[in-house]
Amino acid sequence: MIEHIGGGALGPLLTDPLDGSFYVVRGRRRAVLVDTGCGRRPLRPPAGVDTVLLTHLHLDHAGGAAALARAGLRVLAHPWTAEGLRAGDEERAGLLQARAQGTYPPGLRLVACPSVEDLDGGTALDLGGCRLHVLDTPGHSDGHLAFLVEAGRGRRTLLAGDLIFAGGRVVLQPLPDCNPDRLRTSLEHVRTLEPDVLLAGHGDAVETGATAHIDAALRYFEAGAPPPQLTWPA
Repeated sequence: MIEHIGGGALGPLLTDPLDGSFYVVRGRRRAVLVDTGCGRRPLRPPAGVDTVLLTHLHLDHAGGAAALARAGLRVLAHPWTAEGLRAGDEERAGLLQARAQGTYPPGLRLVACPSVEDLDGGTALDLGGCRLHVLDTPGHSDGHLAFLVEAGRGRRTLLAGDLIFAGGRVVLQPLPDCNPDRLRTSLEHVRTLEPDVLLAGHGDAVETGATAHIDAALRYFEAGAPPPQLTWPA
């Protein structure tokens, strides 16, 4: 079972407006939290969750990690992300530029999480009744991971972070580690896994036919243009 427990102004607004979406994945034996939101409002550890998995270092996804680590949860992230989070590296996280652009208020910081552990692509976690596969998916940022959850009857759910959104939209930012070519390669890889459900870091859920939304983004790349951008609501 996957529970959508947090999200911000890009939808659905469940917690702080600056949060990316975050999810609890529950198996029969254990449960994990995918992403944490920005950390501006304290997040109670969800019942039964022992581990946090981070998609990437941007504040709206990883800002709450340190507080959850202090509450006793393990925090796991791609080695590049983990290195930046251990140091509280706001430049690596893109936070310095985001604050300069007014995306985040001046006082919002990336709190260092010294205990974060490395998580490599190719790892699989058995939660009991479902398996969570860790996928290397750089492009939106370095150190970006997505997670494919395989449950009963072969149903596959892609927890995509900021790799891809409903309608084939993406987020390409003027940051040193944002790379459209790598994003396209990551999308091509994820497409081969044929996910049924798409749960992204922002926006609407796709409950069926998720591969069609990945195909929509890839068609733009094939035509020599970037896919449409996910935009803030008016």
